[in-house]
Amino acid sequence: MNKVSDGFLRETIKKGRSNTRMLAFQGPAALADLNDQEIDDVIVYLRQLAKTKSDE
Repeated sequence: MNKVSDGFLRETIKKGRSNTRMLAFQGPAALADLNDQEIDDVIVYLRQLAKTKSDE
């Protein structure tokens, strides 16, 4: 997780990843229409989860 930039995570959350089960969370075909602040909050949460896992 340390090797992945916030920008990469942001674009992945917004647009999803083709040929994977990761669907988009922004746009007309999205699972949910998250705004930019909500996406930033998800990134902070993911970073915290990764930090917690590495501390165990």
